[in-house]
Amino acid sequence: MGHSNPMNVLNLVEQALDQPSEEQVLFLEQALGDDTSMKASAMAILELCIESNQSLEAFLENPVPAFLPELFARIEASIPQEIGPYQILGKLGEGGMGTVFLAWQKHPVKRKVALKVIKQGILSPSTHSRFANECQVLALLNHPNVATIYEGGQIGEQPYFTMEYFPGMTIDAFVDKYELGLNEWLDAFLQACRGVAHAHLHGVIHRDLKPGNIMVKREGGLAVKLIDFGIAKALGGFDVTHHTMAWRGMDETMGPEHPETLASRENLALLLVQTARYREAEAILRDVLAHRQNILGKRHLNTLRTYNSLGMALFHQKEFPEATVMCQFAYDGLMETRGAGHRDTRDSATNLAIIYRNQNRLMDAKALYDRLIPGLADSLGSHHRST
Repeated sequence: MGHSNPMNVLNLVEQALDQPSEEQVLFLEQALGDDTSMKASAMAILELCIESNQSLEAFLENPVPAFLPELFARIEASIPQEIGPYQILGKLGEGGMGTVFLAWQKHPVKRKVALKVIKQGILSPSTHSRFANECQVLALLNHPNVATIYEGGQIGEQPYFTMEYFPGMTIDAFVDKYELGLNEWLDAFLQACRGVAHAHLHGVIHRDLKPGNIMVKREGGLAVKLIDFGIAKALGGFDVTHHTMAWRGMDETMGPEHPETLASRENLALLLVQTARYREAEAILRDVLAHRQNILGKRHLNTLRTYNSLGMALFHQKEFPEATVMCQFAYDGLMETRGAGHRDTRDSATNLAIIYRNQNRLMDAKALYDRLIPGLADSLGSHHRST
């Protein structure tokens, strides 16, 4: 395959940027020879990267200059109609580094899939590494609100992986097209939050959450998927044993009522909530709450935080009446002592609204948001009508 093939142009620019500054232009001229159209595009990209002091990867994350779509079109024209056992049916979307195709899997099962590849013009060790990272991150996750990965592979130098095909729209496009009430807004928001929470539970930080990476479709109700974990970071899992040992060490050396011991126990309980061990968390939080009420009083910030945490542990066990009492007490106390603008007050209000919604108390949820941020609930319910 010659250097003048459009599949190699961006790769050559990346190689040129690795050369000493005085040799970069000469490198491209020699590599591209007499291909004037490719040379003009390559030189323009090189110049823009140098002027903005960016790597090629960072440059491609920005809005692309007018001449690049034609170049990418020529690159994509050389993509085969089949990749491994997958027949390419059309393009679903693209970013700076990758392209996602709708494909038909022929065997071992027949189904539509979303197939992601690196744009062939920018195949390099750095893009390979980032692509492999996204594949590995998705393999750690298994949740209804996160795109499911099927498999990864490589044909020649071209790596790929396949995901479930989710025929939806980005959330911003969806709300522009359809009129959503408050209930549907909250439903979509909570589904996205559940996907994020699942990722965090497994030590994965998305790092690129935006409307374009949240897909929505109607499937009876609304269905939401998080996509594009291309720059996500895997931090490693949570360690309950480590937190348990830390608490016991503090308990033995400082005593059960020491503030650091109580904080360590509460951290352990919050970790147990994240790992769905709700009853264990509830027992710990009730004990911590009793100690804090006795030592600090009911209106102290740390006591109110424990009320809030206990309320959510109860909520996950569907013990809604007591969960409501706990979170309501926390919210009222925080509003009184810290005010509506405090982070803990907002967190408490969000938890209480979630509990209200699960009991179909939508007007109570609306009143809560109106008290915290006047007009917010109305703006959520009338977004489409006001645009």
